[in-house]
Amino acid sequence: MIIIKKTIFYFFIIISDYIKCDLPVHCLKHQIIGQWKLQLENLYYTTTQYIKCGHSQPDTIYNSYKSYLNIFKVILKFKRTQSQITKNINKLYQKKLKGNWSVLYDQGIIIQINKIQYFTYFKYYPNENFQKEIQNEFDFEEIHNFENYNYDCTETLIGWYTKEHQKGCFKAIKINPNEKDKSISNGHQNKVVQPDEDILYEQIQKQEDKLYEQIQKQDNKLYEQIQKQEDKLYEQVTELNQKNKTWEAGINTIMPNKNTQQRKKGKKKYKYFSLQDLSDLPKEFSLKEYLDEPSSQKQCGSCYVIATVNMLNARLRIKYGKHINDKISMQHILDCSFFSQGCQGGYVYQIGKFGYDYFLISEEEMPYQVLFLFLNQKKFNFFFKGYIKRIFVGGGYGKCNEREMMIEIMKNGPIVASINPDYQFMYYKSGVYHSVEAAEWILNGQNAPEWRNVEHAALCYGWGESEKDGKYWLMQNSWGKEWGENGFFKIRRGTDESSVESVAEYANAEIIYLKKKQKKQKNEKLL
Repeated sequence: MIIIKKTIFYFFIIISDYIKCDLPVHCLKHQIIGQWKLQLENLYYTTTQYIKCGHSQPDTIYNSYKSYLNIFKVILKFKRTQSQITKNINKLYQKKLKGNWSVLYDQGIIIQINKIQYFTYFKYYPNENFQKEIQNEFDFEEIHNFENYNYDCTETLIGWYTKEHQKGCFKAIKINPNEKDKSISNGHQNKVVQPDEDILYEQIQKQEDKLYEQIQKQDNKLYEQIQKQEDKLYEQVTELNQKNKTWEAGINTIMPNKNTQQRKKGKKKYKYFSLQDLSDLPKEFSLKEYLDEPSSQKQCGSCYVIATVNMLNARLRIKYGKHINDKISMQHILDCSFFSQGCQGGYVYQIGKFGYDYFLISEEEMPYQVLFLFLNQKKFNFFFKGYIKRIFVGGGYGKCNEREMMIEIMKNGPIVASINPDYQFMYYKSGVYHSVEAAEWILNGQNAPEWRNVEHAALCYGWGESEKDGKYWLMQNSWGKEWGENGFFKIRRGTDESSVESVAEYANAEIIYLKKKQKKQKNEKLL
């Protein structure tokens, strides 16, 4: 163990922060405010040996919470004052020590001090709701029932810190915490994975039941009026479906108290809506020529891996040229990264950190197969190196917006956008998807909320605008070519549709040992 003098750091916030994942915690910025102490272990010099800090490969809910049981010695303290919460910049400094920080959605915290980076999750643990003792990590139903856990926003699990090629483990504890933030019961689940079909069916069933109850409450006269209106609507729907071959019309209950002309006015307003000035940016931009073919995540919550790897591959082609055929292995990240939870969800940051702290390999060595391949001990020819500077569009979690997304795509390449689609999204075939005219906070003229839930990640590679469709993002999904427009989709831009503009991330990679590999290929040809 090493001991360093206690130091006080102050956090200065720039704006709100948010995230997405699958650990049973929900800690927001206002709960993190205060003084914390960091407890660190020794640093170890390594570029290939994994420093897992008590986590498994991949990490799991079953294993991750156990890591907080280890004992550390106090080394470092940092502080952020309550009075700074309205500031719009994430800063951390003490005299000559300067840095920045960000929460990772509602799950963890990232701290950067000089050239040292810290990352960890907030603490969680099983509660009395468990009906039986968990025997192993394959008791899936009990382990992944979030109501079986409590979480603590005043402590963290054991996480990782890195200084160039030196790596170590650390944890953080809040000083003089609010007791309300210490033991919180869990009733939610946040994932960046494919939406659960059972949940979608339940949503549909609830809507049908609600409509049925409403109809039952109407008197006969009102019911007759409703029936007449529905008959007219069905006639219109039938007529539309006879004309339109690319999308299916159906009866909607959106804005029921407004007539068709009023609905048209509302749609026109938000089809071209923007919160920022975009006059200096092009109306259309696309990097589709640099993309891989759409992939299918199959029975795995790997949308975050597929979107991130496809983003990295596209950025490699932009940097090195379209002739680059080598692709980064998705399976290697799913199997080997202890920063994320494999098929149970994760984030762009975790993949970028894994590539930065260690390495990424070629898809040729480890193709995507979904199943855990137990190849952790295999010696790979590491071919790619990830690097992360700022991974949140806008410079920090919660600073994302339409303009910042457009600038990042245009300057550096595709990004990964997280969304919270409803059940309708599963049935998307073509056109510009939108489930509401605009996000509720926009309709109400409010500031963006502190936290917005997201459950799916997709690649965003450009944008467009047309008189018919209004503004939209160009996106690539991870549900195969059979879904949507051959695996792609468009979604309304500027209105935070499905929280698409709430949090977007990016990372970069570079090719290493390329010459060595090319030389080997030449020698093989000579033989």
